[in-house]
Amino acid sequence: MLGLTAVWALDPRPAQAWEVEVIGSGRVFRQSLPEDLLYAQLRLPSLTTTVSADRTALQAHGLVELRHRPWDALGIRLGLDTGLLELDLTDGQLLADGRPLQDRLPETLFLGETSLDWQLGETGVVELRIGKLRPRIGGGAILDAYAFGISADADLRLLPDEWPLEARAYALIPDTTFTSAGKNSPLFALQVGLHLLESLVIRAHSALYLDQGDGLAPILGDAYARGRLGAARAGLDRLVAQFPPRLQPAARAQGEATLREAGELYNAGVLGYDVATSGSLGYLGLEARYQTQSLTVEGLFLWSHGTVDANIAPNAAYRAYLAERFARIPRLEEQLLARQTDQGAVSLDGLFARLTTSLALPGALTARSFLLYLSGDQGLLSDDPTDRRYDAFVALAPLITPTSIFFNGGLAGSVASPTVVSPAPDGAGVWAVGLGLSQRPLESLEWSVVGAALWSAVPAANGGRYYGTELNLGAEFWVAAPWALTVDLGLFAAGDYFGDRPLGYQLIAGAQLYLGD
Repeated sequence: MLGLTAVWALDPRPAQAWEVEVIGSGRVFRQSLPEDLLYAQLRLPSLTTTVSADRTALQAHGLVELRHRPWDALGIRLGLDTGLLELDLTDGQLLADGRPLQDRLPETLFLGETSLDWQLGETGVVELRIGKLRPRIGGGAILDAYAFGISADADLRLLPDEWPLEARAYALIPDTTFTSAGKNSPLFALQVGLHLLESLVIRAHSALYLDQGDGLAPILGDAYARGRLGAARAGLDRLVAQFPPRLQPAARAQGEATLREAGELYNAGVLGYDVATSGSLGYLGLEARYQTQSLTVEGLFLWSHGTVDANIAPNAAYRAYLAERFARIPRLEEQLLARQTDQGAVSLDGLFARLTTSLALPGALTARSFLLYLSGDQGLLSDDPTDRRYDAFVALAPLITPTSIFFNGGLAGSVASPTVVSPAPDGAGVWAVGLGLSQRPLESLEWSVVGAALWSAVPAANGGRYYGTELNLGAEFWVAAPWALTVDLGLFAAGDYFGDRPLGYQLIAGAQLYLGD
């Protein structure tokens, strides 16, 4: 289905000719990271990582947009977006957004932002859009990805009286694949902004996601898996004590080996859960932006709350695994299987807070800082049916990228197909603080450096809370229009959350082409 966009304002705008924009890039990607870091993050496709910790790949991305106004009031946008194409030199796979190309292409047809718009009014005070859009909900912390839907945008500053208000509303289907999946789970959002001064803007955010067909299944399945594995480890002594003394050593050894292997197989995607969900998840928040000629300060706070009915059970592979492992101890198999099955309502409560600053310095230097918090949870741990809360902040398709390694794998980086996530390793939340410096010494050259320290909001199973330290270095050199060369290096030193792990890195070098009217 091609997206359409309609824009409605007060008077027609002048007609325009076709405008064309082309962006293309190609790069070499090299990564060597501790597997624990990748497995701790949600096992979802992302723009630059898979669960392969050590790999080399050739990557490319293409974006083409055509824009035209055939009539004064009507605008057309046609977009092509390949997503991230990748040839994995480790195993020879050809991927698109982290999935096999032959599977991905029929789902997306590489369709980018495509829309129609209808405008009336010289100032365009009211705008309606319908189609495949690229909305940014909740400052990008809730959703920053493609979605089918409609938007309405009103900017009252464009009226003759210049009221200092703006508002934007969305009705969206976050899943943009050409399949039936996710099409009955809509997202509604409203943003209202107040321009108090030329330098100060305050915005209120609200959003409501209606899960009417397993939309929240990925996050709850992952939370349940981590919680159940943790609870099974904690309850192993109680299970073993039910056996006769002569059988307890064998039962303990079998149980420990099984739980350890089950965790490894779950991380690898071999074992999993069948999850069915329905419910709702709402968001309320406040955002402020203060900007002068040299200083920009932005703050964002979001609170999420929802209730979801979930039906969770080990999938066929998991059940077959338990049957094989405990063929000689069926009693233990039955008890473990029962502890891996659950049904009932789950309460979702989460918090998100972000503060960023940017300060222009002499010598074409810019200093930046960020402070980030996401609430976390250790998973659905409790056997008490009255205690069914999951306190990690849950987002639909966020784009939160203060650093390139740590935040990448836990995000739904594939903007072509948003997937609900908790944008933090293991859903354990994040406390992060970072500083950055960039400079443009020449018109054709810019370099940057970012350093960050990261902690979890809740401890890991080993008691550790320090994720680690990350350092990002980048440079961009415009050789000659329209070409630019880029190089990015990321280093990650793991902390006690992951244990004693070697230094990890990502190295990306490539070229970019930009053509536009």
